[in-house]
Amino acid sequence: MLCVCGEANDVDMQTVADWKGKIEDLVAGYEPRNVYNGDETGLFFRVLPSKTLTVRGDKCTGGKLSKERRTLFICANMAGEIEKPIVIGKSACPRHFRWKISMS
Repeated sequence: MLCVCGEANDVDMQTVADWKGKIEDLVAGYEPRNVYNGDETGLFFRVLPSKTLTVRGDKCTGGKLSKERRTLFICANMAGEIEKPIVIGKSACPRHFRWKISMS
């Protein structure tokens, strides 16, 4: 039972070696607690599993896949401190801009 997913592009190892040297130069003089790395990821919820174990002969039917998704930004610093994830959402009428909409 395998599910193949993700990115499969190769990275030139010379490029990786070059950037390792550049990163050391870029972060020189900064404390590890002040150097962060972050990335965004998708979080699907209310989703049925794509694979399951069944008893031979039992009928197994799937349902419609949920498209409810939130985007999270997760980051940590070099000292190993993980920041609280930030939820990046979308809204037809964001709360921060309601006052502008109601005044127009």
